[in-house]
Amino acid sequence: MTPVTQKKPTLHTVGIQINGNGFLYRTPENMIADTIRVRHGDHVKWNCHQGNYTVLFKGESPFAEVGIHAFKGADTSISMVVGKPGSYKYAVTVALPDGGLIVDDPEIIVADD
Repeated sequence: MTPVTQKKPTLHTVGIQINGNGFLYRTPENMIADTIRVRHGDHVKWNCHQGNYTVLFKGESPFAEVGIHAFKGADTSISMVVGKPGSYKYAVTVALPDGGLIVDDPEIIVADD
């Protein structure tokens, strides 16, 4: 009998950047990461160096948490993917130095493998 090998969980680090009036999301593997693909059991964290920020899921969340936040320059806590396969839209809000807020709506896709 051949043993089944399971994939080791991946840590996805998503960098949030503000560029003019828009957002850029980057991971070490991908320069454009407004949509990231993850697997059940993977881990995700975000960081932003331009202001305090919040990640808030609209409806269902692929994590045990529905909201995650951190201070400017700090990583969020690491969240483990526990949701079923599918698409999860979320809102990112960044507090700007001038007192304003900027909001965007990227996506996480939980793969079926």
